[in-house]
Amino acid sequence: MIARQNHLRKACSLLGMRQLNPKDPDDLNDVIAHRGNLDTLFWNDKFKFITSVIFKCGSDNWRKFLEALATEQGSTVRNFTSKLQNVHSKPTLPLSRLSRSPEKIRYRLTNYLKIVTVRHPLIRFISCYRDKFIEHTDRYRKDIPKLIVDSRNDDARVLEARAPGANASDEMKRVTFSDFADFVTRNSTPAYDESDPHWTPQHVRSRPCQHNYDIIVKLETSDEDMDFIKAVIGVDDKLIFGSEYKDRHKVSHNETLLVSYYQQLSEEVFQMVCDYYRLDFELYGYYRPKNLADVARVFDDFF
Repeated sequence: MIARQNHLRKACSLLGMRQLNPKDPDDLNDVIAHRGNLDTLFWNDKFKFITSVIFKCGSDNWRKFLEALATEQGSTVRNFTSKLQNVHSKPTLPLSRLSRSPEKIRYRLTNYLKIVTVRHPLIRFISCYRDKFIEHTDRYRKDIPKLIVDSRNDDARVLEARAPGANASDEMKRVTFSDFADFVTRNSTPAYDESDPHWTPQHVRSRPCQHNYDIIVKLETSDEDMDFIKAVIGVDDKLIFGSEYKDRHKVSHNETLLVSYYQQLSEEVFQMVCDYYRLDFELYGYYRPKNLADVARVFDDFF
């Protein structure tokens, strides 16, 4: 944990990104202005922590964990500042819901343990594609696949030439991993990406340099990391987090599958994907492959 914090602080310093001070009115206004970041921050008043819940970084398990803690917390919190007593931890509501009460945001950002959970950018990218375009297409917004299809250079006649007799219209509806990667890298700006939070770079959602998180959880080592967190905040060890993630997402720990997906990309598009997530690699200390032939090394080390 210490190594991750030290790495982040050094990276932030090299990038010229400073930590915000919630006690400073200007800095607090900056925090509130970044609604996209506050939307990821959930809190618990009994155990006094804030956690940044980023899509495709164990977000479902964090929500279950927060719901379990809220149940344990109950309707009142002892020894809590009376001025803030009317606002309780609601596991389904982010800190942005307190934007009209800056002092309540400031109190929690200043006094609570701050946690962020991250994931290797290339693994997260595949997980997002599989979740939204293969496994759960019925639950996902319909405009994004259409935008991706519309962004293709090939038209129906070219598709017909590729597969004579095939239904070109149906083919056009199928979003391949290559289509997805090309669309994201050519139509999104990492610093101000509003297209979809599932693939927005993690540093945009979590603002790690500004918030100076106390604990950085890596989803790849979530079992050990969550045991540490539960011990620090005093939570019952029976509450589960990590094993649920592993049961559902073994695919993201599959080196063969990871390599097979990225081999579908050209070297140019692969480098564009890596560039898109450049700051996630740098800030969170994840290995960035040098080229497509180097992809499998992402599993070598998760310090």
